[in-house]
Amino acid sequence: MSTAYLLVAHGSTDPRHRKSLMRLAQTVRQQLADPAWVGRQGQPMRPEHPEGMLSRWPRASPGGGPRRFPLPPESELLVSEDDGRQHPMPLVGTATLETAAVPLAEQIAIFGHRAAALGVRQLVVVPLFLLRGVHVVEDVPSELAQAQIHLPADMQVHMTDHLGGYQGLQAFLASRLARTTVETRLLVAHGSRRPGSNRLLERTAAKLGAAIAFWAVAPGLEEQVIHLIQAGHQRIAIAPYFLFAGGITDSITQQTEALAERFPRVRFRLLPPLGSSADLARVVSDVALTAPPPLEQGNNISPVLLGNGITA
Repeated sequence: MSTAYLLVAHGSTDPRHRKSLMRLAQTVRQQLADPAWVGRQGQPMRPEHPEGMLSRWPRASPGGGPRRFPLPPESELLVSEDDGRQHPMPLVGTATLETAAVPLAEQIAIFGHRAAALGVRQLVVVPLFLLRGVHVVEDVPSELAQAQIHLPADMQVHMTDHLGGYQGLQAFLASRLARTTVETRLLVAHGSRRPGSNRLLERTAAKLGAAIAFWAVAPGLEEQVIHLIQAGHQRIAIAPYFLFAGGITDSITQQTEALAERFPRVRFRLLPPLGSSADLARVVSDVALTAPPPLEQGNNISPVLLGNGITA
């Protein structure tokens, strides 16, 4: 049975976020392809519908009430001439929880129907979130449950655990940090106010031999840097735990520059965000290929993917 994959990110108004997300999807698509197609240049699948077009088809919902965003018959879906042929590569699309023109549920439904029109009967949703916060536990599952109402009845829908819960990401981080030659490493994550959400990252940092700072909660970057300096560390690598560049990573850069001016004897090295490299794409591909059983329609509880290092 053919499968389509949808990478769901938080979203950002920064154009760098969208470009990086699209590059990541393209690389994942290449890696999920048959070996004969690895390295072939392909484009991530994107909804080609005009914004808001779903409101044109007033179809009733299974319960008899009006649909939130009625979908067209599959024969009326906009499918390009190339999409109508046998696809040589798996379908890998992107969607965002925030900042998109339409809700995530509608993005999922559009992608699912386009995939179904190409003969795909299995959809795997991969949440590209680094922390098990409210977006992972509540928001994405809720949007997916709404989207399922509008998907073909015979389409199996799976949702993997979030990217940050996958053990392979820890190995990716370890390899990345190992390439730095400084004596001390400081991981800077967004952080969550949800009780217990930061524990996994704290454990991850400890396993990597790194200190941890958060952007949204204490301890912050400046506090941790001062603590490390007082402990005698003179060479510090700061590693933003964010997928793509954006406003927060820009602020981390500015704050690091200010700290370098304030402590001229300390040598700082600022690493870029995780990015859309082939190594990260391999981690995302591994997560996508390890999917739990299909979700039941209307299930708004975040599934837990067991095995292969993924934990709740």
